[in-house]
Amino acid sequence: MFTELFTESTKYHMYFTKNTFWVAYGQGSGTTTMMYDIKKYLTDKPDDKNYDSILRNIIRAAKDTKPVKSKGDVKMYAVPYYADNTPQGRYLSVWGGDIAPTKTYYMILSEGIPSVVNFFDKKNEALAWIKSIA
Repeated sequence: MFTELFTESTKYHMYFTKNTFWVAYGQGSGTTTMMYDIKKYLTDKPDDKNYDSILRNIIRAAKDTKPVKSKGDVKMYAVPYYADNTPQGRYLSVWGGDIAPTKTYYMILSEGIPSVVNFFDKKNEALAWIKSIA
């Protein structure tokens, strides 16, 4: 298991640690964005107030991740949330470690022009959002 954790990953994982959303290719390696308000949406439209370049990596990671629900260009993903940053020498479960997530957020990715990402605390809220936009 030790050597598995240090091999280069070709697959991205999406997860939260505290207020940080990660699109990562290794624990502590990848692209992040601060999410102090989970209800804030992200977009790849450069002149929008919620623009974030992480959308390119989210779209890339989504291609390797099985959605929980899909309807056309709108997909829902379960995103694990880890309450604390990882203690040195320990690994998150997405990397094969023993630190389990404390909850799950649900991410809706609407690919288009522009692409938009929304996060939800509850699965039913996310499912209702998909029904309303797709």
